[in-house]
Amino acid sequence: MMKKITEIEVQSMADEIDHNVWEPAGRTRSTGYGRGKQWIGSEVQTLIRHVEKYNGGDKSIEYSPCEMKTPLDDLCLPGFRPTNLMFMYPEAMKTLVWFANTYGGKYARAHYFRTPPGISVGIHLDAQPDKFGPNAPYKLYGDRSSGRKVIFYYKKERFHVIIDGSFEYTVDYEEEDRLYEYPVLSMTQPVTKTFSKGEVWWFNNKRPHKSHNNGTIPKINLVFDVEGSNALAKS
Repeated sequence: MMKKITEIEVQSMADEIDHNVWEPAGRTRSTGYGRGKQWIGSEVQTLIRHVEKYNGGDKSIEYSPCEMKTPLDDLCLPGFRPTNLMFMYPEAMKTLVWFANTYGGKYARAHYFRTPPGISVGIHLDAQPDKFGPNAPYKLYGDRSSGRKVIFYYKKERFHVIIDGSFEYTVDYEEEDRLYEYPVLSMTQPVTKTFSKGEVWWFNNKRPHKSHNNGTIPKINLVFDVEGSNALAKS
């Protein structure tokens, strides 16, 4: 349920991050914290996003879909675009291009996440397991529209590149796929591993998972979803 893919140089990405544009994770400007309350205390920067979601209401300039051509254009799924923020981060762009060229697939979304020391991200899962299909029931913390999340995550793999710090990541290694009821408050077979700077990890985000920054500095990770990647087979 977790696998280290490789290790890469990340200091150049860490050095270029603008720490003035972080936004609270797990909330929107219009609704505040809702189903994203597990992320309270963490912050986010959006690098690749769904164009339709932007047109639906989140109108920040930095996170608006970029109108200029980028090296990532042909590496994103239809309907997804790099944001204007991506142009601030040429090293991150190079890394995303390298990953797609090395391991295949196309991007759906990409974000930077930052979590301060001592802060956790609570137990959650991003969608029901793929075996139940894109129409599997999904409802999280009273969110009535979360059926769209199953479709979004269906057949996509989640990867982390650790940009700074280290942290504990816990994923449920339950043997059988099953339909989960919400909210997810516990794990049956939790396995914890340490993610450290420079490492590239895959994990199954359709199983319950959580994280905790047990270090002394903020952890920053580049998180992205890819459809059609062969990273697991090649590593």
